[in-house]
Amino acid sequence: MAGQRKPAAIREAEGNRGKRPIPTEPEYPTGIPDRPAMSPAGQKVWDELVGQTCASGVLRKTDKRALAQLCENEALVAEIYAGIWSTMREIKKLARDKKAKIPGGAFYALVGTEKGKAAFNALRDLAKMTGLERQQFGLTPSSRSKVQSEVMAVMDDWETAQCATTSLPIRDLQ
Repeated sequence: MAGQRKPAAIREAEGNRGKRPIPTEPEYPTGIPDRPAMSPAGQKVWDELVGQTCASGVLRKTDKRALAQLCENEALVAEIYAGIWSTMREIKKLARDKKAKIPGGAFYALVGTEKGKAAFNALRDLAKMTGLERQQFGLTPSSRSKVQSEVMAVMDDWETAQCATTSLPIRDLQ
């Protein structure tokens, strides 16, 4: 993401050390976007992330598709991890039943297969994309301090209630 411009709100929050004029940007309505049709796992991630991000006030109604994509991607990452762990347990069980040793362990046995390589490649690519998407919403340690807004005062009762809901950790999605 090198060379990408910082939003004006972030530049203002960080301070304008260069004293250059900060460009004006379009103003989008603040608030929690309506949840689109998603997978059940994606819906759980949506509820979790909305609960985490609404307190910072960074959500806009126009974030609907970007947030939905992040949620579905995180659900897929959790599903891929669950599949990898399940397959590794199965490899260990088969080796135990045959009283065989697995050189390097179940992980290396899985990576040595075409399906295992494909799963790890998909996981790597999806995790990288998800990390970049999380930065856009201030959900990483390095981006958290840069992404904040002062819109808590304009939130309606429904949005305030959404912020107060407890969220599920990603490990509970399995």
